[in-house]
This record gives sequence, structure tokens and C-alpha cells, in this order.
Amino acid sequence: MNFRIDNGILSAEISSIGGELRSLKSADGTEYLWQGDPRYWTGHAPNLFPYIGRFTDGKYTFGGHTYEMTRHGFIRNTPMQLCEQSDTKLAFGYCDCARTLAMYPFRFRYRIEYTLEASSLFIAYIVENMDDKTIYFGAGGHPAFNVPIESGRGFEDYRIQLEPGVQPTAILLTSNALAGNEVPYTGLTDSAIPLKHSLFDDDAIILHNAGASARICADSGRAVTVRFPDMPYVGFWHMPHTDAHYVCIEPWSSLCSRDGIVEDFATQPSLVSLGAGGVWTNRWSIEIE
Repeated sequence: MNFRIDNGILSAEISSIGGELRSLKSADGTEYLWQGDPRYWTGHAPNLFPYIGRFTDGKYTFGGHTYEMTRHGFIRNTPMQLCEQSDTKLAFGYCDCARTLAMYPFRFRYRIEYTLEASSLFIAYIVENMDDKTIYFGAGGHPAFNVPIESGRGFEDYRIQLEPGVQPTAILLTSNALAGNEVPYTGLTDSAIPLKHSLFDDDAIILHNAGASARICADSGRAVTVRFPDMPYVGFWHMPHTDAHYVCIEPWSSLCSRDGIVEDFATQPSLVSLGAGGVWTNRWSIEIE
């Protein structure tokens, strides 16, 4: 089921399946969010939890046991409970159950909140550790934005503008979409990545220490900015080897498995660790112009 919020400047529709954002429109009806197309990608803006990306051999270990989980975790396909609703705010929640414990051996409570404030949509991830031990996880977003945003422009008229002076590193993906070496990123021109479809022929561009925002813009006209002040990684993606008219800006707390390593959740370097009874909150936003 989809739910709608509207503050007169922006409106958003969010599905109870995975708490996924399905639409983000300005007051004049301009749609900023990719609406899905099976020729390219049917997603809109899935939420990623409790893992981001793929596992080596599709599995990981914890406490001497081996577990299997699908790419990007299970929350994106999970029906969630509506917890809070007003004209400008929606919140959805989900707790562990027998199904999740079979693939993720931790007790947790996950909540996602959407709040409209002026021309921005704020998204908050809240994870509570309901276990008697430390839990480990990754969380992030995967929103896709229409490019071009408005008629009369082409894909290559746009760029992804980062903050001035940033010097990010890139996490190289191996042929099986696992994490490889981390190297200086050399694809910036005046702190921006000029868009062209071939950028994504080797899958996502994943940056570390890329600042706290990324803006899809042309030299003038409409733009969209994703701000992620507390996410150490950001990914940019569209379906490889296509002319898809969208770009994902994906703020992430952690990375996928390292190639050739079946990760132990207690020792994978980038995962969030949260002690018993702890609460982790991460707030990021989408601003339209």
C-alpha cells in the first residue's frame, strides 16, 4: 500500500513494502524520482538493511555459524508496519522474526521515517539493538532520479556535483561486483562527475570520503541534491551497458563483502557495530530545486 505526504512544496508517496519512496514531486507536478521500467530497472528507491551489496559466495559467518542472505539485505522486499502518519511525516517499522533470524541472527527493531521540510525530504534510519549482544549491520539508500529532469535536455547535459575540494577514493568492484582495491578517484572535473552512460559500464562508482552531498544538475534549471552528512560512502549507478535515463545516488554506511573473503560479521571493517540496548540513527535528505 502507498501512503502520501504533502507540504505544498513537495509531495511524496511511500510504499509499506520496504518503506520505499515511490514518487517525489514538486508542486507543479514535476516528478524527480525514477518511475521504473523493466527495460532498465524496476526499482525506485529501495532501502538497504541489514547489508549493502553482495556477499562472497552468497554467505557470511557469525559466531562459528554460516548464514545466507540476498543482495542488499531483506528489508527492501519486506512488508512494514505503518507506525506514524501526518500530513508531512510517515514512519514504518519492522522487528526481527523467525524468518529474519534464520538469515540474520540478531534481535533488532528497524524504523524508517520520512519528513517533508520546505523543499527537502528527510529520511531517517533508526536501528535499535534488542539483543543481549552486539549486532552488526549496514544501512543505506538507493534512490534513482530522472535524468534529464526536464524536457529539452539530454543525459550528458548533467553532472554529479560534489563539494568543492573533495578528494575521494574509489572502491573498485571486481567482475563479480565485490569490493576490490581502494584507490584515488580520478574522474572529477572541477569537483564534478560529468554524466555519460558509459560511466556505469563497469557497474557502480563507489566513493569514500566524498564529502556530505551530491547534486545532479545542469548549467541551469532544475536540480536535485542528496545530503548524507553521516554516511562515509556514496554510490552512483544506473544499469550497465544501457542508455537508462536515471542516476542513483546511494548513501551507504558500509560496503559489500571483499572479493574472495567470506566475511565474519564481527570483523568486517565497515559494518556498524551496536552494543546491547543501543540505538543508531542516521538522517539524510533529498532537496529539489
